[in-house]
Amino acid sequence: MVDGVRVITDGMEETQGASAKPTFLTDGRNAKIIMRAIKADGYVTIANLCRKTRLSYSGVYKTIAALKAAFKIRRVGSPRNGHWEVIG
Repeated sequence: MVDGVRVITDGMEETQGASAKPTFLTDGRNAKIIMRAIKADGYVTIANLCRKTRLSYSGVYKTIAALKAAFKIRRVGSPRNGHWEVIG
Protein backbone atom coordinates (compact mmCIF):
# COMPACT_ATOMS: atom_id res chain seq x y z
CA MET A 1 0.00 0.00 0.00
CA VAL A 2 1.41 3.36 -0.98
CA ASP A 3 -0.15 6.35 0.81
CA GLY A 4 -3.37 4.40 1.40
CA VAL A 5 -3.63 3.23 -2.23
CA ARG A 6 -3.41 -0.35 -3.39
CA VAL A 7 -0.52 -1.11 -5.73
CA ILE A 8 -1.11 -3.68 -8.48
CA THR A 9 1.92 -4.99 -10.31
CA ASP A 10 2.19 -8.02 -12.61
CA GLY A 11 -1.33 -9.17 -11.77
CA MET A 12 -0.60 -9.24 -8.02
CA GLU A 13 -2.25 -6.94 -5.52
CA GLU A 14 -0.20 -5.78 -2.58
CA THR A 15 -2.04 -4.88 0.59
CA GLN A 16 -0.72 -3.91 3.95
CA GLY A 17 -0.66 -6.82 6.41
CA ALA A 18 -1.84 -9.41 3.87
CA SER A 19 -0.13 -11.62 1.37
CA ALA A 20 -0.38 -10.76 -2.32
CA LYS A 21 -3.19 -12.44 -4.21
CA PRO A 22 -3.68 -12.64 -7.96
CA THR A 23 -6.23 -10.08 -9.12
CA PHE A 24 -7.09 -12.11 -12.22
CA LEU A 25 -8.75 -14.70 -9.96
CA THR A 26 -11.27 -12.14 -8.72
CA ASP A 27 -11.70 -10.03 -11.88
CA GLY A 28 -11.54 -12.63 -14.65
CA ARG A 29 -14.14 -14.34 -16.77
CA ASN A 30 -14.38 -17.42 -14.55
CA ALA A 31 -14.88 -15.31 -11.42
CA LYS A 32 -17.74 -13.49 -13.12
CA ILE A 33 -19.35 -16.79 -14.16
CA ILE A 34 -18.99 -18.13 -10.61
CA MET A 35 -20.49 -14.98 -9.07
CA ARG A 36 -23.43 -15.05 -11.52
CA ALA A 37 -24.07 -18.72 -10.73
CA ILE A 38 -23.97 -18.04 -6.99
CA LYS A 39 -26.30 -15.06 -7.38
CA ALA A 40 -28.76 -17.23 -9.34
CA ASP A 41 -28.54 -20.21 -6.95
CA GLY A 42 -26.81 -19.83 -3.59
CA TYR A 43 -26.86 -23.60 -3.10
CA VAL A 44 -24.75 -24.31 -6.21
CA THR A 45 -22.00 -26.90 -5.68
CA ILE A 46 -18.36 -26.75 -6.71
CA ALA A 47 -19.01 -29.68 -9.07
CA ASN A 48 -21.72 -27.66 -10.85
CA LEU A 49 -19.39 -24.65 -11.03
CA CYS A 50 -16.74 -26.89 -12.62
CA ARG A 51 -19.18 -27.79 -15.39
CA LYS A 52 -20.23 -24.17 -15.95
CA THR A 53 -16.70 -22.74 -16.05
CA ARG A 54 -14.97 -25.80 -17.55
CA LEU A 55 -12.34 -25.47 -14.83
CA SER A 56 -10.90 -28.21 -12.69
CA TYR A 57 -12.07 -28.64 -9.10
CA SER A 58 -8.90 -26.99 -7.82
CA GLY A 59 -9.32 -24.09 -10.27
CA VAL A 60 -12.83 -23.38 -9.00
CA TYR A 61 -11.69 -23.83 -5.40
CA LYS A 62 -8.83 -21.31 -5.85
CA THR A 63 -11.15 -18.79 -7.52
CA ILE A 64 -13.69 -19.16 -4.69
CA ALA A 65 -10.92 -18.71 -2.12
CA ALA A 66 -9.77 -15.53 -3.88
CA LEU A 67 -13.35 -14.20 -4.06
CA LYS A 68 -13.81 -14.90 -0.35
CA ALA A 69 -10.51 -13.15 0.46
CA ALA A 70 -11.61 -10.14 -1.62
CA PHE A 71 -14.93 -10.07 0.32
CA LYS A 72 -16.98 -10.59 -2.85
CA ILE A 73 -18.69 -13.80 -1.68
CA ARG A 74 -19.20 -15.57 1.63
CA ARG A 75 -20.36 -18.93 2.85
CA VAL A 76 -23.30 -18.91 5.27
CA GLY A 77 -23.88 -22.00 7.37
CA SER A 78 -22.10 -25.32 7.39
CA PRO A 79 -20.06 -26.70 4.50
CA ARG A 80 -22.68 -29.37 3.85
CA ASN A 81 -25.97 -27.53 4.41
CA GLY A 82 -24.97 -23.89 3.95
CA HIS A 83 -25.23 -21.58 0.98
CA TRP A 84 -23.25 -18.86 -0.80
CA GLU A 85 -24.03 -15.14 -0.83
CA VAL A 86 -22.65 -12.46 -3.15
CA ILE A 87 -21.52 -9.50 -1.05
CA GLY A 88 -20.18 -7.06 -3.59
